[in-house]
Amino acid sequence: MILPKPSLPQPTQTPTAASDVAESSSPSGAAGTVDRACACPPRARIFYPTVDATNPDRPALDVLAGILAGRSGRLQRALVAERGLAFAATASHESGRRGGAFVVEIEARNGVAPQALVDAWDTELARLLAAPPTADEMERVRNQVTTGAWRGMREPLDFALRLLVADAQGGWRSLESWPRAVLAVEPADVQRVARRYLVADRRLVARITRSER
Repeated sequence: MILPKPSLPQPTQTPTAASDVAESSSPSGAAGTVDRACACPPRARIFYPTVDATNPDRPALDVLAGILAGRSGRLQRALVAERGLAFAATASHESGRRGGAFVVEIEARNGVAPQALVDAWDTELARLLAAPPTADEMERVRNQVTTGAWRGMREPLDFALRLLVADAQGGWRSLESWPRAVLAVEPADVQRVARRYLVADRRLVARITRSER
């Protein structure tokens, strides 16, 4: 995963967590929509089953998440700054030994229904499929990968934690191979994996509303 997700309040009753999806989803994951209520702001979560950590498509999916996430990412710009639909919007990609999940999470502003957030995400996805990421967007993600890889090696504890995560995902050698693979991703690769994996009939949508209690 390229960028950490913003910390959003967690509902008391939620659909499957992203980490669980990453370990249990199969490439033929079923589509569906679930509705939940919680003592939290309304939000939408969209889960797409993807690939395990050793799959050659993983780096492009990680870059796709980087293009969408962060303060200067597409979701924050479009849904928060420009359209004012959300307080926060992010995307992440997690891969494990048995599978992966691409997750989009959007927290609504007052009065915005969760389905409107899903529709807004579909609009942004359509934009990405119509035109590849820009050179500036690709450079931003590559810089983040390079900086993150260096920082993770400076302190012994950070390095040990990275070794543990890499081993859980498929092997410690990915500490060396993954940054190189990410830097080799091209804009067309990002579009290709978005078209292949972010498919409406394979996703799970969770629409979470505020509880009346």
